[in-house]
Amino acid sequence: MSLRRFPSLAAFSDAELIELESAMTKSDVSAGHVFMREGETDGRPTLYAMVRGQAMITRGEELRFGLEEGALFGLVAFVDEGPRTATVSAATDATVLGLSRDDVARLSPRVAAKLEIVMATQLSRDFAAMNSRVVDAYAATSRDEVPHPEAEWVTIHSYSGLHALRTELHHPRSVRDIVSTLVKARKQGRRVAVRGSGLSFDTQAMHSDLTINLDGFDEVRIDPEARTMTAGASARWGDVVAKLEPHGLVPGNVVSGREITVGGTVSVNAMSRFTPVWGKEGKWVESLEVLTVNGERLTVSRTKEPDLFHAVVGGFGQAAIVLSATYRLQKVGAPVRVQSLIERYSTGDKIAPALTIPIDPRPDAQTSYAVVAFKGDEIRSIITRSRYVNDVPLRVCLPHKASSITRVPIELAIHHFQSMGQAFWNFAFERYLDEKPYIDELGGYTFFMDGNLRTKRAAENVGIPFRTVQETYVIPKAEQLEPFIVKSRAMTEAAGLDLSLVDILYLPEDEPFAMSSSYGLGGYAVTLTFEGLESIHHVGLARELMVDLATESLALGGRVHLTKNVFVRAGELSRMYAKGIEKMRAVKRRFDPFGLLTSDFVERLFPEIGVRD
Repeated sequence: MSLRRFPSLAAFSDAELIELESAMTKSDVSAGHVFMREGETDGRPTLYAMVRGQAMITRGEELRFGLEEGALFGLVAFVDEGPRTATVSAATDATVLGLSRDDVARLSPRVAAKLEIVMATQLSRDFAAMNSRVVDAYAATSRDEVPHPEAEWVTIHSYSGLHALRTELHHPRSVRDIVSTLVKARKQGRRVAVRGSGLSFDTQAMHSDLTINLDGFDEVRIDPEARTMTAGASARWGDVVAKLEPHGLVPGNVVSGREITVGGTVSVNAMSRFTPVWGKEGKWVESLEVLTVNGERLTVSRTKEPDLFHAVVGGFGQAAIVLSATYRLQKVGAPVRVQSLIERYSTGDKIAPALTIPIDPRPDAQTSYAVVAFKGDEIRSIITRSRYVNDVPLRVCLPHKASSITRVPIELAIHHFQSMGQAFWNFAFERYLDEKPYIDELGGYTFFMDGNLRTKRAAENVGIPFRTVQETYVIPKAEQLEPFIVKSRAMTEAAGLDLSLVDILYLPEDEPFAMSSSYGLGGYAVTLTFEGLESIHHVGLARELMVDLATESLALGGRVHLTKNVFVRAGELSRMYAKGIEKMRAVKRRFDPFGLLTSDFVERLFPEIGVRD
């Protein structure tokens, strides 16, 4: 179904998309084909949907921008039957679907009404963007300043492969550029999302109006004596860790990918495999430099504007824009290596006791992490106990070999055959892992998800889709953990699916970061991962299953963790995060009263936060 890939049609059901697509006419055209010319009138105007390829839109002599797959075009003349407002030509060989007014008349009233809403929404955004381009073009010719970097309409995607949105993307070079963009957005009634490296599973950093990409704020300053560092929002953790390692320093929260940015992890209050003993990322943040929507630069901390500090950390970019973060660090010595000891159990009742460990601030504290595999009636767990060590001979564990030549084929097999995930972990349980200490280099242990990212990009480069459905549930009590795992497995089997991965961390109770999943609630973070979901039908089954498990976690007094995919029933997140939502609303009223900062994620799941009072 070609239209399923169109972000603007996300609200349509499969049946409605089939009806709409069956009413449209498919055409294959060559590069250079002109769909419409500016100023010409078409007695039977057509609305086009770009299924494959790219097009170029030009208006007059100054305005020129690209159009990609997943876009609708030709809306103005289609609505008012007047002259075409721009020229659109194919930049590459392309496939389009065309819809005439007569075709619309044959649609069911429900589908026609939904289409009208889509067209009205896109027209509003297109005109706002066109006005912005005209203003920028005029301003650039009427002053001696360097013009603001030109915005571009692009399609952005979530890491999971489940979400895609068209957005007007800005690349500000300075804080002044950010302020300029915010001022214009407010004047035009726009909404703004902030985006880093684009590795979120859901739409936490996505919006279909205007997006600011912070990709030039990457300075890192280290004070080895004070054991602190300050890193810009777009600094990537791979670069940060590489600069810290020669000093024998590590972050308290060790994220799983080199390309993940500091601003991104601050905004989600990231957790890692050292969270059980050292807490989430927010615990290690000393202060933040932020930019409010009115252009004010503030330094916030637990003692200076504490409400804003606790709303920005883990606030998904809704309270202010993070420019930089200052962290306390752990001194573990050099060279930095990680020792991991493996314990294996064949009963589920061993998991909670093995994971429940007290907070331990010492640099040599040992943390605990679990992967679960199923074999017949057995619930098998691989418990990894890790700590930092120094000059010890390497004995590298396979999951920490991101560049290994075997990693890509293993990842591809797990991704495209649902049962392969469990097969791999059962193989590890039975044959690969042993009780001898594994010693990994810091980068290999820390950035263990790099192999997955490398495989994903390799697959997508040759046209292989790479979708992942992953949701995390916080289960409060030890005695609830095994029953929740058993129920998850039973529901998965009943749906005809296989879990690729089940992994578990213990989360200590967090500080009052408003949207933290462990704010006032310690517990076990259970992450369920599905891969190999090649059809919309199977993705839908996984979504439905996770919605039901979200309801189950709420019944247990738990929450859905917000940094992965989030699939829940209406109203459940409001119950899970009631206290945090009130805190966020209070901060938004003070620092963003017009609701300028937003995301698709917040508008869809937390509308009470994004609403303009």
